[in-house]
Amino acid sequence: MNINRHLILFITLLGLTACSTVQPPPIQQDVSAAAVQAQQQRLQQLTHWQLRGQMALFDLVQAERHGMHIEWYATPTHLNMRFYHPLRGTLARLEQTPAGAYLIAEDGNEYQAQTVDDLLWEYFRLALPITQINAIISGREQPGMFNKSYQLQTFNDQQLALLAAFTMPATGQLWQGQLSQYKLVQDVFLPHQIELSSSSWRLKLQVSKWQF
Repeated sequence: MNINRHLILFITLLGLTACSTVQPPPIQQDVSAAAVQAQQQRLQQLTHWQLRGQMALFDLVQAERHGMHIEWYATPTHLNMRFYHPLRGTLARLEQTPAGAYLIAEDGNEYQAQTVDDLLWEYFRLALPITQINAIISGREQPGMFNKSYQLQTFNDQQLALLAAFTMPATGQLWQGQLSQYKLVQDVFLPHQIELSSSSWRLKLQVSKWQF
Protein backbone atom coordinates (compact mmCIF):
# COMPACT_ATOMS: atom_id res chain seq x y z
CA MET A 1 0.00 0.00 0.00
CA ASN A 2 2.26 2.75 -1.30
CA ILE A 3 -0.19 5.55 -0.58
CA ASN A 4 -0.40 4.47 3.05
CA ARG A 5 3.37 4.38 3.28
CA HIS A 6 3.70 7.87 1.83
CA LEU A 7 1.04 9.17 4.16
CA ILE A 8 2.74 7.62 7.14
CA LEU A 9 5.87 9.43 6.05
CA PHE A 10 3.84 12.59 6.10
CA ILE A 11 4.24 13.01 9.80
CA THR A 12 7.93 12.37 9.98
CA LEU A 13 8.74 15.94 11.11
CA LEU A 14 11.27 18.39 11.55
CA GLY A 15 20.05 23.10 12.69
CA LEU A 16 19.05 26.65 12.49
CA THR A 17 20.43 29.85 11.01
CA ALA A 18 21.03 33.03 12.98
CA CYS A 19 20.40 31.42 16.35
CA SER A 20 22.40 30.51 19.42
CA THR A 21 22.44 27.12 21.15
CA VAL A 22 22.09 26.99 24.92
CA GLN A 23 23.43 24.34 27.26
CA PRO A 24 20.50 22.22 28.47
CA PRO A 25 19.86 22.82 32.18
CA PRO A 26 18.50 20.10 34.48
CA ILE A 27 14.86 19.16 33.91
CA GLN A 28 12.64 19.88 36.90
CA GLN A 29 8.96 19.92 37.81
CA ASP A 30 9.00 22.42 40.67
CA VAL A 31 9.12 25.76 38.88
CA SER A 32 7.35 29.04 39.53
CA ALA A 33 4.11 29.86 37.75
CA ALA A 34 5.64 33.22 36.81
CA ALA A 35 8.49 31.54 34.92
CA VAL A 36 6.03 29.31 33.05
CA GLN A 37 3.78 32.25 32.19
CA ALA A 38 6.71 34.37 31.02
CA GLN A 39 7.74 31.76 28.42
CA GLN A 40 4.17 31.02 27.35
CA GLN A 41 3.47 34.72 26.77
CA ARG A 42 6.47 34.90 24.44
CA LEU A 43 5.23 31.89 22.49
CA GLN A 44 1.70 33.29 22.18
CA GLN A 45 3.14 36.16 20.16
CA LEU A 46 4.25 33.72 17.44
CA THR A 47 0.99 33.75 15.50
CA HIS A 48 2.59 33.18 12.08
CA TRP A 49 5.58 30.87 11.74
CA GLN A 50 7.22 28.33 9.47
CA LEU A 51 9.90 25.71 9.85
CA ARG A 52 11.94 23.23 7.88
CA GLY A 53 13.32 19.96 9.12
CA GLN A 54 13.19 16.19 9.11
CA MET A 55 10.82 13.77 10.70
CA ALA A 56 10.82 10.07 11.54
CA LEU A 57 7.73 8.02 12.31
CA PHE A 58 8.02 4.64 13.99
CA ASP A 59 5.12 2.19 13.71
CA LEU A 60 5.66 0.26 16.94
CA VAL A 61 3.02 -2.34 16.07
CA GLN A 62 4.42 -3.23 12.64
CA ALA A 63 8.05 -2.48 13.64
CA GLU A 64 8.49 -0.09 10.71
CA ARG A 65 10.27 3.27 10.38
CA HIS A 66 9.57 6.01 7.86
CA GLY A 67 11.40 9.30 7.34
CA MET A 68 11.14 12.43 5.22
CA HIS A 69 11.80 16.15 4.99
CA ILE A 70 9.12 18.69 5.80
CA GLU A 71 8.17 22.32 5.31
CA TRP A 72 5.54 23.49 7.79
CA TYR A 73 3.62 26.78 7.72
CA ALA A 74 1.08 27.84 10.37
CA THR A 75 -1.19 30.81 11.12
CA PRO A 76 -4.12 31.01 13.53
CA THR A 77 -6.47 29.78 10.79
CA HIS A 78 -4.28 27.80 8.36
CA LEU A 79 -1.91 24.85 8.45
CA ASN A 80 0.14 23.82 5.44
CA MET A 81 2.62 20.93 5.39
CA ARG A 82 4.74 19.81 2.45
CA PHE A 83 6.44 16.43 2.75
CA TYR A 84 9.27 15.80 0.33
CA HIS A 85 12.38 13.82 -0.52
CA PRO A 86 15.51 15.64 -1.75
CA LEU A 87 15.68 13.46 -4.87
CA ARG A 88 12.04 12.50 -5.47
CA GLY A 89 10.49 15.89 -4.77
CA THR A 90 7.10 16.39 -3.15
CA LEU A 91 5.52 13.28 -1.65
CA ALA A 92 2.38 14.85 -0.22
CA ARG A 93 0.79 18.14 0.78
CA LEU A 94 -1.51 18.47 3.78
CA GLU A 95 -3.56 21.60 4.42
CA GLN A 96 -6.07 22.73 7.03
CA THR A 97 -8.25 25.80 6.40
CA PRO A 98 -11.50 27.06 7.94
CA ALA A 99 -13.27 25.26 5.10
CA GLY A 100 -11.76 21.85 5.88
CA ALA A 101 -8.69 19.64 5.47
CA TYR A 102 -7.12 18.52 2.19
CA LEU A 103 -4.40 16.08 1.25
CA ILE A 104 -2.80 15.71 -2.18
CA ALA A 105 -0.70 12.56 -2.44
CA GLU A 106 2.28 11.86 -4.70
CA ASP A 107 0.09 10.03 -7.23
CA GLY A 108 -2.25 13.02 -7.53
CA ASN A 109 -5.10 11.56 -5.50
CA GLU A 110 -6.92 14.08 -3.32
CA TYR A 111 -8.57 13.47 0.06
CA GLN A 112 -10.84 15.72 2.10
CA ALA A 113 -12.30 15.83 5.61
CA GLN A 114 -13.29 18.39 8.20
CA THR A 115 -9.95 18.29 10.04
CA VAL A 116 -6.49 16.87 9.35
CA ASP A 117 -6.91 14.39 12.21
CA ASP A 118 -10.24 13.21 10.77
CA LEU A 119 -8.73 12.93 7.30
CA LEU A 120 -5.83 10.75 8.38
CA TRP A 121 -8.08 8.47 10.38
CA GLU A 122 -10.92 8.23 7.85
CA TYR A 123 -8.75 7.36 4.84
CA PHE A 124 -5.63 5.81 6.33
CA ARG A 125 -6.53 4.71 9.87
CA LEU A 126 -3.68 6.82 11.25
CA ALA A 127 -4.51 8.02 14.77
CA LEU A 128 -1.96 10.83 14.83
CA PRO A 129 -2.58 14.14 16.69
CA ILE A 130 -1.48 16.61 14.02
CA THR A 131 -3.68 19.37 15.42
CA GLN A 132 -2.06 19.03 18.84
CA ILE A 133 1.43 18.74 17.38
CA ASN A 134 0.88 21.97 15.47
CA ALA A 135 0.17 23.70 18.78
CA ILE A 136 2.84 21.94 20.87
CA ILE A 137 5.77 22.08 18.45
CA SER A 138 6.93 25.51 19.66
CA GLY A 139 6.67 24.51 23.32
CA ARG A 140 3.19 25.86 24.01
CA GLU A 141 1.25 24.16 26.79
CA GLN A 142 -2.14 22.67 25.97
CA PRO A 143 -5.24 21.75 27.99
CA GLY A 144 -5.07 18.20 29.31
CA MET A 145 -1.30 18.12 29.79
CA PHE A 146 -0.01 16.64 33.04
CA ASN A 147 3.27 15.35 34.48
CA LYS A 148 4.88 18.48 33.06
CA SER A 149 8.56 19.26 33.60
CA TYR A 150 10.71 22.18 32.50
CA GLN A 151 14.14 23.55 31.74
CA LEU A 152 14.89 26.89 33.40
CA GLN A 153 16.66 29.61 31.42
CA THR A 154 17.32 33.28 32.12
CA PHE A 155 17.07 35.88 29.37
CA ASN A 156 17.28 39.64 29.88
CA ASP A 157 17.20 39.08 33.66
CA GLN A 158 13.89 37.18 33.38
CA GLN A 159 13.54 33.55 34.35
CA LEU A 160 11.78 31.36 31.77
CA ALA A 161 10.44 27.83 32.23
CA LEU A 162 10.75 25.94 28.91
CA LEU A 163 8.42 22.96 28.54
CA ALA A 164 10.62 19.83 28.45
CA ALA A 165 8.28 16.88 29.00
CA PHE A 166 4.60 16.12 29.44
CA THR A 167 1.85 13.52 29.14
CA MET A 168 -1.49 14.14 27.43
CA PRO A 169 -4.39 12.26 25.83
CA ALA A 170 -4.99 12.71 22.09
CA THR A 171 -6.60 10.67 19.28
CA GLY A 172 -7.71 8.03 21.77
CA GLN A 173 -4.17 7.40 23.03
CA LEU A 174 -1.93 8.59 25.86
CA TRP A 175 1.10 10.42 24.51
CA GLN A 176 4.42 11.12 26.22
CA GLY A 177 6.18 14.22 24.90
CA GLN A 178 9.75 15.47 25.12
CA LEU A 179 11.07 18.82 23.84
CA SER A 180 14.79 19.53 23.82
CA GLN A 181 17.65 21.31 22.04
CA TYR A 182 16.17 24.71 22.84
CA LYS A 183 17.83 27.55 20.93
CA LEU A 184 17.30 31.28 21.03
CA VAL A 185 15.64 32.44 17.80
CA GLN A 186 14.89 36.16 17.55
CA ASP A 187 14.78 36.44 21.35
CA VAL A 188 12.50 33.42 21.80
CA PHE A 189 13.62 30.00 23.05
CA LEU A 190 12.28 27.29 20.70
CA PRO A 191 12.81 23.51 20.75
CA HIS A 192 14.62 21.88 17.84
CA GLN A 193 14.00 18.29 18.80
CA ILE A 194 10.51 17.02 19.57
CA GLU A 195 9.53 13.46 20.35
CA LEU A 196 6.04 12.06 20.94
CA SER A 197 5.34 8.46 21.88
CA SER A 198 2.22 6.36 22.41
CA SER A 199 1.77 2.61 22.67
CA SER A 200 1.51 2.40 18.85
CA TRP A 201 3.58 5.28 17.45
CA ARG A 202 6.73 7.29 18.06
CA LEU A 203 7.42 10.58 16.28
CA LYS A 204 10.82 12.26 16.21
CA LEU A 205 11.09 15.74 14.74
CA GLN A 206 14.33 17.63 14.12
CA VAL A 207 13.96 21.30 13.18
CA SER A 208 16.66 22.81 11.00
CA LYS A 209 15.18 26.31 10.69
CA TRP A 210 12.48 28.41 12.34
CA GLN A 211 11.15 31.57 10.70
CA PHE A 212 8.57 34.15 11.82
